[in-house]
Amino acid sequence: MGLLLAGNAASGYDASHPRPDTLFYSLNADSGEASWATLDPELDQWTKQFLSGDTQARTVGELYGGDDPTKVLTSSAPVAPLKPPELKLLGQETNGTTRTLRLHLSSPRGAWKAYLLPGPGVEIVGWGVDGKRLQELEDEIFERVPLPPKGVDLSVKVRAEGPVGFTVVDRTNELPRIPGETLPKRPERVMPAPLVEEAEAFAGYPTLVSKSFVFRKGSGSKR
Repeated sequence: MGLLLAGNAASGYDASHPRPDTLFYSLNADSGEASWATLDPELDQWTKQFLSGDTQARTVGELYGGDDPTKVLTSSAPVAPLKPPELKLLGQETNGTTRTLRLHLSSPRGAWKAYLLPGPGVEIVGWGVDGKRLQELEDEIFERVPLPPKGVDLSVKVRAEGPVGFTVVDRTNELPRIPGETLPKRPERVMPAPLVEEAEAFAGYPTLVSKSFVFRKGSGSKR
């Protein structure tokens, strides 16, 4: 996708042939850091209005934890008053080297999709949704479409020697409303880039809010 966008950089664009680009807003509720970010190898006239001179090359792993090497270009952004996702421990069981945690995942801001990322030293080996039988799996990300307004109950089976940590990232489909800020209007000559499944979390112009949680044996969550 990056090579495709770079190859099209010199092409002419207009309302009939808009330029594909990416842009998303990221808020880390743990650090309070907010960023504008793009997967594009270079900025266009619209994204330049969001990503100013203090741009920084990072990876998705650096933004949300983990080792995702996907490259992003970021710039500091105003902090929007967005409530972070919530992950509550309902109960847990230990069986040898594995633990099964019963969790409730919800989004106070009404996000329709959420991602569950394992923390350091945590391997997700299975999960079940809304009381369904726990399924073994090898994926590292839990995806729920849609995330109901009341939230969703999960059973997550993990391997971990110490406390079990997760980062939850919830997603809405548009850039946020920021008090006192007027966001530049997207011109007709620009369109959201079509993205492969591995990068679908950044499709369109979404808002992503992340928060970390740690669960110890015999205790609740520590945020």
